[in-house]
Amino acid sequence: MASVPTMWREKYRPKSVTDMVGCHDFVADAASWVPCGKIPPAILCVGPPGTGKTTAAYALARDYMGTYFDPMNFIVSNASDERGIDYVRELKHVAKQGGVGVTRKVVLLDEADNLTAPAQKALRQVMETTSEQTIFILTANDISGLHAAIQDRCLIYHFKPHTDEDASVLFGLIHESEGLPDEWREQYGSLNRLCGGSLRAAVDILQATRKEPDSLQSTLKHNSEHLSKASLMLVAGAHDTLAQHLIMEMEKGTSRIGMLKGLRYRAKHLFTSTDDYYSFMLIYGEFVEKAMQWGDDDIAFVDYFVARLIDNKKKERMKNDN
Repeated sequence: MASVPTMWREKYRPKSVTDMVGCHDFVADAASWVPCGKIPPAILCVGPPGTGKTTAAYALARDYMGTYFDPMNFIVSNASDERGIDYVRELKHVAKQGGVGVTRKVVLLDEADNLTAPAQKALRQVMETTSEQTIFILTANDISGLHAAIQDRCLIYHFKPHTDEDASVLFGLIHESEGLPDEWREQYGSLNRLCGGSLRAAVDILQATRKEPDSLQSTLKHNSEHLSKASLMLVAGAHDTLAQHLIMEMEKGTSRIGMLKGLRYRAKHLFTSTDDYYSFMLIYGEFVEKAMQWGDDDIAFVDYFVARLIDNKKKERMKNDN
C-alpha cells in the first residue's frame, strides 16, 4: 500500500514564531514574551483564511512549552464543529486544570466567530475565571462575529494577506528543498496574488503542480478561465455544466488542488445560505485530501467530485421533505 504523501502545508509550517512570515507585530511581541514566560492570558488573531493565524498559535505554544508541548498542554478545538453553549461548558472543565510541566496550558479555539451568542457569553466567563491556569488563543475570520466583551478581553492582532515579499521567503525555502524548476521562480508573485495572499492555498497548488518547467505558468494562466463560470454553476446547482467547466479547466493544465481551491475561492461569496456553503466545504475538504492520493485520471476525479455534490444535494432534499 502506497504511503500518503506529507502535505507541504504541514511539512513547512513554521515551528517557532521567529520562523513565521507576515504579521510582523505579532512575531515581534511573541518573541519578547517567550523568554520571560509572560504571555497574555487571551490573544485574538483575526484575518482571512491562510494568513497564518493558526500557525501563530502553534508556534507560540511550542516556543512557550518547549519539551512539554503535547496534547495535554495544547488543546486545539474548532468552533465550526462545536458552536453551542454545551461545548463551552465542557471547555471550562479543561481550562480549570493547570498544565503538566508548565504553569499554564494553552487552548486554541479556531474560528471562534462561529460560536453562538450564548456560547460566547459563557466563553468570556471561562476566560475570566481560568486565566491563571489557561492561555486562550482565539482565531476569527470576521471580528464582527465576536462579542465586544470577548474582544475587550483579548490582545488583538490583525493578520493580513501575505505580500509577495513575505510569501517569497517560504516559496524560496520550498523551492530549494523540493528541487522545483528554476523557471518557477518568476511565477511565485503571480501565484501569491492568485491565491489572495493565502500561503496555505499557494503551497497546496505548488505541491500538486507537476514538476515541469512550464507547468506552474500554465496553471496560473488558465486557472480562472473556466472557474468563474464553474462557481456560478455550483451555486445554481447546474451540475452537468459545472462538470464540463471543471474538466475543461483541468485539461488546460490546472492541478486538482488548484481547481478545488479556485472553485472555493470564487464560490464562497456567491452562496446565499451559510448552511449551503458549509455543506459544500465538507465535500471540499474531503476532496482536497483525495487530490493528493488519486490514482485515476483527472476526468474521473471531477466526475466523482460532482457525483458527491449531487448525492449530498439529494440527501438534503430528502431530509427537508421529512
